[in-house]
Amino acid sequence: LFPSTTLFRSSETFGTGTYSSLPAGKTNYTYSSSTLVEGNYRLAKNSQGGQLWHNSKDHTGNTNGLMLLVNANGGSGEIYRDTVYNLIPGNFHMVSFYAMNTTVRGTCSGSTGNPRLQFIAEAFNADGSFTQLSSFYSNYLNATSSPTWVKVSGNFTLPINVSAIRFRIINTTTGTCGVNLAIDDISFGVCAYRDWE
Repeated sequence: LFPSTTLFRSSETFGTGTYSSLPAGKTNYTYSSSTLVEGNYRLAKNSQGGQLWHNSKDHTGNTNGLMLLVNANGGSGEIYRDTVYNLIPGNFHMVSFYAMNTTVRGTCSGSTGNPRLQFIAEAFNADGSFTQLSSFYSNYLNATSSPTWVKVSGNFTLPINVSAIRFRIINTTTGTCGVNLAIDDISFGVCAYRDWE
């Protein structure tokens, strides 16, 4: 079976503009419009959140395009959560996003680390609880000498009576330097399948 026509697509690009924060409840990190220290984030059009960070535009290269920047040094945490509506019940869905280790390779000293992200898709239950539908991990996002966006992707199948999910993106690694990252262009889609013989 191979995917053919895309029936549905939804994406989060974080918009355009200048420095800004996420709506309440979208992250466990704290907004900062200045240098991003441990536990800080912001939406920004440039990835240079600190002295050792790459100087890059967002994933699409839009001069005013925003990305989510996070200084995740010091511990794991929930980088981003959101809800996607109007999905197609009973169908196989694909999800992808782009991530970058924003630390310039060779600039860290001490306890270094590289981000590794977990994506979790959860269905809403009538009693207010959630049922996990899927979970997948990125590879470690290694520090690079120039800005490098990496595509992270996975899939999940919706139950027949579910048309919306909550998703969460979590950093799973620790370190005192190097666990700095950007996320952009989160995309959901469902495809019709064709049997090729």
